Amino acid sequence: MSHTILGLVGLNGCGKDSVAEHLVRTKGFTHISLSDIIREEAKQREMFTSTENLIKLGKELREKEGDEVLALRALKRIESNKNYVISSIRHPAEVLALLQKPKFNLVSVERSFLDRYNAINARKRISEVFSMEQFAEQDKKAFYTEENAGQKVAYCIAMAPYHILNTGDLDLLGEKATKLVESIRRPTWPEYFMMIAHASALRSTCDRLHAGSAIWNKQTRKLVSTGYNGSPAGRDHCDDVGHEMEEGHCIATIHGEENAIMHADKHGGTLEGCIISTTGFPCYTKCYKKIVNEGIKEIHYDQAYREDKRVWEDAKKYGVKIIQVSLPKHRVF
Repeated sequence: MSHTILGLVGLNGCGKDSVAEHLVRTKGFTHISLSDIIREEAKQREMFTSTENLIKLGKELREKEGDEVLALRALKRIESNKNYVISSIRHPAEVLALLQKPKFNLVSVERSFLDRYNAINARKRISEVFSMEQFAEQDKKAFYTEENAGQKVAYCIAMAPYHILNTGDLDLLGEKATKLVESIRRPTWPEYFMMIAHASALRSTCDRLHAGSAIWNKQTRKLVSTGYNGSPAGRDHCDDVGHEMEEGHCIATIHGEENAIMHADKHGGTLEGCIISTTGFPCYTKCYKKIVNEGIKEIHYDQAYREDKRVWEDAKKYGVKIIQVSLPKHRVF
């Protein structure tokens, strides 16, 4: 197995630490816990490390230093040619930061509510004594918190291509973790940037369709810009006020491809020779024309959503490459 970085996401008590401990013991991985990074900060501040305090401190750090702060601190600890498992990922911004490492793979560890509740109480930590109602409320806050600095474990689980189902049997859990590690292959560059496009789509504010795009330099393989579909800056979001429909489409939003291009143009530089990766097939009128006008001659798309024959005809006539890049299907262990 080539060197890899695994990220573990899951709700409290799902077994993330058990998976990490197995990989440390049997595969020589180094474990970095984002929760431990918060605990270290709490100890420096001489705070009591209760679950409630850790959640508040994590929120404070995200508000002050950005949603990706814990992942960036973890990345500073990573050395070349070593295998790492990073646990307690709770926000999509952390996933995006960790995706800076092409060898990063996200894994969701999943377990039933009752089994997780019993596992937490069995640990008998003073800071983790919950009634079932309190545990359910904590689940709710972790799953998705509306505020920008909150936790969004649900989004992270949706982003994971690998899933481990924990039935409570530690030996079986270890076997599943081993099989997963042995099955992982390094994503290609087109797959890598398509993952970033899908991650960008999570920021979409139009619930009719979440779409995202990533523009990257073909030669240097560096990310140039990202974009997702949403209302113009300062305008109400479709999710909040409803859609502006015309001929079966919502026309209130700027498309993901358009936003990626405009963000790149805003910061200067040329897109000549770049590749755009987009979660859906680009529309002819709003997106494709802008893409080729920027000098982009290669388009990668994942889902064949509303393919327009005019795009194919123009691409064939003027030498624009259009390639479908589908991400590996979710694998469950």
